[in-house]
Amino acid sequence: MTPTAPSQATDAPWAPALATEELHGHESITAVGVELADLAERCGSPTTAQVTWLLATTGAMHDQQPWAVLARDHAGALVGAVVMLDRAEGLQETVTLAGTDDGQRGAILTDCDTVARALGHAVSRAVCGGRRRPDVELGPLPADSPIVEAFARGLHGSAQVNADGIPVIRRADAVDVEAYLSHGMRRTVRKATNRLERDHQTGRIEFTADAAQIINLLPQLEECHRNRDHMHGRTSDLDDDQQRRLWQHRIHALVRAGKLELATLHINQAFAAYALGVVDGPVYRLLEGRFDTEWARYSPGRLLEAAVVQRMLDDPALTTLDWMTAVAPEALLATNDADPMVVVRRTGDRAR
Repeated sequence: MTPTAPSQATDAPWAPALATEELHGHESITAVGVELADLAERCGSPTTAQVTWLLATTGAMHDQQPWAVLARDHAGALVGAVVMLDRAEGLQETVTLAGTDDGQRGAILTDCDTVARALGHAVSRAVCGGRRRPDVELGPLPADSPIVEAFARGLHGSAQVNADGIPVIRRADAVDVEAYLSHGMRRTVRKATNRLERDHQTGRIEFTADAAQIINLLPQLEECHRNRDHMHGRTSDLDDDQQRRLWQHRIHALVRAGKLELATLHINQAFAAYALGVVDGPVYRLLEGRFDTEWARYSPGRLLEAAVVQRMLDDPALTTLDWMTAVAPEALLATNDADPMVVVRRTGDRAR
């Protein structure tokens, strides 16, 4: 589909110099990818709101229609954007933020609250313009953000609803991972280490950002991911063709961009666990991790997580480890803080 023509925001007197436009379809959004990348970088957006992640998402989610609203200044420079997906469930349609499908952080791409309000106003016009008016559920987004607040003001009829905070580990004075662990978790890690030694097993942890090495290991990571889910007695997200394609698209996109880091644990040369992370400014964002249940006796997931936290602590440029979603915080290795989050929600009018 082709983009709509830009429209001056003349019905928004607080934004007289802004023009907004809608783009529909993955190709149209990809065409402004360079501008979106520059904008996201200027805004300090997290990995899951940067163009690499967004385009991998819009290119893989074939049952959801991607669209975006852009805002440009009087010189035509891109100063704001929000990238969304239309999802249909039965008769009801819902607009969500692209890239937040598993509860990952999203962002309204602008550093100006006036632009944010104009974006919200433009989204409001778009979702209220048809016969069937969808629900809007955008988030999680950072709480207490003037950008999010301004966007919600522009999106008529919306409200900010508190969401679960996303757990993090903030660097304190200590530089040893054990200082950040609970007594029980320290015991688990030490017990696993002692078992390896007592059983004369050799554990080897490696970190790599080498693109070829990560891609070569991708089938092994996929098998480990799926098998670990099945061992919990649940269907794996990778059992679904579209979710598997999305997972692969994101990994390949991050690898091509030189952003992805793979941590692996081998026990006696055998693959035992992996974790995928991104160094994102001062934050290490842990995207996911799984372990091979054959080695469960040695708690390989915990050993590798502890190594990832130590890797963050060993780099003085890093201040935070981000666990990325609010899912099951009680199962995390450690956390000493949480980033408060909200969802911008608007209930749509049903068919008239």
